[in-house]
Amino acid sequence: DYSTTQGRMFFRMMAVFVQWYIENLSAEAIKGKKERARKGLHNNRLPFGYTLEEGNKVAQVVPEEAEVIRKAFQLYATSAYTDRQIAQVLGESGLKTRTGRLWSKDTVRDFLQNEFFFGKVAYRDELHPGQHEPIISRELFDRCQEVRRKHAGSKRSFQNQPKRYYFLQRLIH
Repeated sequence: DYSTTQGRMFFRMMAVFVQWYIENLSAEAIKGKKERARKGLHNNRLPFGYTLEEGNKVAQVVPEEAEVIRKAFQLYATSAYTDRQIAQVLGESGLKTRTGRLWSKDTVRDFLQNEFFFGKVAYRDELHPGQHEPIISRELFDRCQEVRRKHAGSKRSFQNQPKRYYFLQRLIH
């Protein structure tokens, strides 16, 4: 009964315990994820190219998917392909993402920056050796990150196009 002082006090005491429970649960979840990463085990959904077999805690390589990952990294390392172009190449191969969707530039960008593919497990700002088999080498991953830095520093193609003026533009201003 919230109309009485005792009822309001009981409600507030319960709110304090609920708040403590939520904060404690969060701290324990963080501790558990950190420990899994330290042991070299994945924390979230496994990336494309890996699966988890029944009763096994260590991610296993899916050979057909691993070939797609290798191809994407190799193409990107040439510096001749953008994320969008790699998504198109993957789409043209007929292979879709695990959710059955076409590849997007964002999906490609995310996996091209995922350390899991060269055998590491990331948690927050920490990087730990993984127990899983790498799909690519660290050198290939690093080359791709260098290409990404170069792409980030270059101007976009639409920025280099000449400015267009339209006949009615002067009437609007």
